[in-house]
Amino acid sequence: MNAESRMPLSVTIVLFILLVIVVGVFTNNKIINSASEEDFIAANLPEVKNFVIFNDTYRYALVLDSISNATWLTPDEDIVLPGIRNFIRVPIGMIGSVNYNVHSVVNGGAGAKVGEIQCLIHCNVINGNDLSFIQLPVISPPFGAQFGRRTNDAPLVMFVVVR
Repeated sequence: MNAESRMPLSVTIVLFILLVIVVGVFTNNKIINSASEEDFIAANLPEVKNFVIFNDTYRYALVLDSISNATWLTPDEDIVLPGIRNFIRVPIGMIGSVNYNVHSVVNGGAGAKVGEIQCLIHCNVINGNDLSFIQLPVISPPFGAQFGRRTNDAPLVMFVVVR
């Protein structure tokens, strides 16, 4: 075989690898998203910040008990099942409070209450720097939390986990 006949095979292999990567990225997003990320980013207004609470427990549901100084962006659903995230909007300079009751999952819904989590979301932006953080004054064992962002401009994410 000459070099001309090998070129299409190498191009085909490269394109196939790129296709596998792209399909993998978009398929993973569809599994964990409860709301469209594009809708969430478009809803990010300059005078407020959006925060994400992700239920990474695998066995427990977070049931909204109360919310103040914040807006729940998924008003039709007050239960955050495992693998689902919800969005909360807090005005800059305010402290939003979100309280969850934690329930075991039974038949795809909330079962018996096993704990509670209180989140105080401190929304601070100073000179364009996002210094926001989430404080957990109440979190029942065995639950814990991990925090992170994809980029400096991305919303702060709290992953609720079982320790």
